[in-house]
Amino acid sequence: MNKNEGKGNVYYSRSILNNIILLAVEEVEGVAFKQKGQGGKRSVSSRPEVKIDFCKEGVFVDVSVVVKNDCSVPDLSFRIQENVKRAVESMTEFKVVEVNIAVLDVVFEEDEGKE
Repeated sequence: MNKNEGKGNVYYSRSILNNIILLAVEEVEGVAFKQKGQGGKRSVSSRPEVKIDFCKEGVFVDVSVVVKNDCSVPDLSFRIQENVKRAVESMTEFKVVEVNIAVLDVVFEEDEGKE
């Protein structure tokens, strides 16, 4: 995607926006990481999953996360949405139209960090 501001073009790759969003999500307390399956159980992704759609109005973001059991999901979702919007809009010239959050799983403290 590119933005034109008079003197030239600035191009943002999808992977750059993806990394900005991942960093913003990972900064939020309550998002869980590095849960691995044990004893034949399926493993859960260790990083949030991100989908980005571009349109004339701006950027639409879908984020899938695993959360810690000791947090409020509505509060956590709001903090993720605000952090993603702030990060993308301050580091790029894109306007974030919408940030959708999908909670894939809940991790209990004794499960977190097991590899």
